[in-house]
Amino acid sequence: MYHGGWNGGGGVYRGISGSNNYALGSGGGATDICTVYSDVTYSNYRYVRTAASYNSRLIVAGGGGGTSINSGVIGGYGGGSSGGIGSKTQNTSYGAGTQTNAGVSSGTYFSAAGLGYGATGQQVSNNCNTSSGGGGGYYGGGTSNASNMAAGAGGSGYIGGVTNGSTIAGNASMPSTSGGTETGHSGNGYARITLVE
Repeated sequence: MYHGGWNGGGGVYRGISGSNNYALGSGGGATDICTVYSDVTYSNYRYVRTAASYNSRLIVAGGGGGTSINSGVIGGYGGGSSGGIGSKTQNTSYGAGTQTNAGVSSGTYFSAAGLGYGATGQQVSNNCNTSSGGGGGYYGGGTSNASNMAAGAGGSGYIGGVTNGSTIAGNASMPSTSGGTETGHSGNGYARITLVE
């Protein structure tokens, strides 16, 4: 089993035995600021909070969709008003999270995306029908299946209850946590709060 990234990243359920492992990728979790605290619970191979906590969020940076070690498989980016779609899929009727809807999943997957969390992927055979986890976000990203692994879609960003805010998609240039700019962000999420006198 592959657990999703903290705060809503979709994990992967490996429902087969044997050694043929496609290194299925889990979705990244979102980074957010909210006004209602909630303990995190583990459900359907992902770490999630309560709906009340998710509904109280003021700022959300969406997580990217899961990828794999297979060539050409790239997870969809997170953030912006909508996340991005991953590559290498045999089902085109799946989508990224937006600010109003969870990303739709298609084909073979374990659990759908929703408010705050990405879809859970699944491997059901050694040769095909494998899917990665979707990214967490305001609404999480969906997933689909393909032979030898498909990538998950990203979750959306969100700005609400603040002034002069903006959200930047993960495929665009943004301020880097170490100074300068970067396109997208890999690794752990990052939030900074600065007091303005």
